[in-house]
Amino acid sequence: MMDFPLSHAATPSAFSLQSSPTPSCRTCDTVALARAQTFVAFPHAATRRLVRNRPCRARLGRVSSVALWNATPVSITAEAVRVFLKRRVDGGDRVTPAFVATALLWKRAMAEGRDSEAAAAGAGGGGMARLVAGELRELWSMAAPITALNCLVYLRAMVSVVCLGRLGPLELAGGALSIGFTNITGYSVLFGLASGLEPLCSQAYGSRNWELISLSLQRTIVLLLLVAVPIAVLWVNLGPILVALGQDPAITAAAATYCLHSLPDLLTNALLQPLRVFLRSQGITRPMATCSAAAVLLHVPLNVLLVFVLRLGVPGVALAAVVTNLNMALFLLGYLRVSRACELTWRGWSRAALRGLSPVLRLALPSCVGVCLEWWWYEIMTVLAGYLPDPTAAVGATAGLIPATTLMHPVPMALAACVSTRVGNELGAGRPKRAKMAALVALGCAVVIGVIHVVWTSIFREQWARLFTADAVTYFNINTF
Repeated sequence: MMDFPLSHAATPSAFSLQSSPTPSCRTCDTVALARAQTFVAFPHAATRRLVRNRPCRARLGRVSSVALWNATPVSITAEAVRVFLKRRVDGGDRVTPAFVATALLWKRAMAEGRDSEAAAAGAGGGGMARLVAGELRELWSMAAPITALNCLVYLRAMVSVVCLGRLGPLELAGGALSIGFTNITGYSVLFGLASGLEPLCSQAYGSRNWELISLSLQRTIVLLLLVAVPIAVLWVNLGPILVALGQDPAITAAAATYCLHSLPDLLTNALLQPLRVFLRSQGITRPMATCSAAAVLLHVPLNVLLVFVLRLGVPGVALAAVVTNLNMALFLLGYLRVSRACELTWRGWSRAALRGLSPVLRLALPSCVGVCLEWWWYEIMTVLAGYLPDPTAAVGATAGLIPATTLMHPVPMALAACVSTRVGNELGAGRPKRAKMAALVALGCAVVIGVIHVVWTSIFREQWARLFTADAVTYFNINTF
């Protein structure tokens, strides 16, 4: 039995094979056997021969060289090809060389993945230590850029608040109220629904189901666009809602103005949030951090131009935030266009994305509930603080507590997103033990990060409280928290 070593193998989705209406014949299927073996052994050199000498007038479509060179190295026997083809021919099926080669390669690759997992599970302490170290490198190579991305997002929000404060106390109060309202009713919902894309894309990427990744992204974008419609209606009517709740009319007017000019951001986030999950599930994280850094660098001059040079005031702050998010999306799309990093996983827009939204929705709704509860507790805590015996000091203490907890978010949020991707990739590749190890490694990292946060907040709690207030009662409350 002769083995053909393979450096690069095509995946089933790497090319398209179109057949003419000519009936199948066993003679041509027999000829296909030899060409299938040639294709398996030498995929690049055999492509032209398959096109030139096509059995049963079958025409081999465009072959993606990127797919051929990026696929998993495997080996396959000529005997395995012969036996498989004979069974298909005897059963009366139409056999094409490309289909046979890629089907066998994929089956063999999955088997080799399970074999490597079993070997790793049986390794000694040294082997397990190497696996854990490798998982740590894999995890943090993804989490570090996502952490930088989260910090940049917080920095953008901080710049907006600083600009609102420069406009005056009324603008600051109205902008802060509007930011809280848009977070509760809009951004948290879109972010949570987009998180439902994570398990779909990560497992599909692990199993190399490129078509499912592309369709899932498109379906999530469609879902977010549909959800953005009622959110936009709510934002347009923010003024009457806040007045009905007893808010100050002047603050309400500033908040309504900010919210109205933030409406285009709903459309941008309906694209940006799923796109981030789509890229993260494929391990493409550094370009996201780079594009976000470029957009945030432009955010400062945008605010200066719109707020202070053109004197647009509150609308200028809102529009600067909208343009910054739009720049992030455009930079990411430009990167994908130039680098062609998602040539396999993006199959173009399809009408099929308008159907089959229920699987995406079943995963998106629980994710949305979890994210919303996590985001909303800040606002709930602030409201409940107003019912305490000394509401001024209590609410002031929450103003000092929330920034401290905000500083704790970037690393755990990045870790949570990346471990979800790692577990999904390993499950999709048929390696449940590696998925379990990835989860345990991330859990250990989370414990270490939690201890670090407890230590720094305990050591610097007095200095932190002095940053926000000189009032003794408020200082005591922040210090106690």
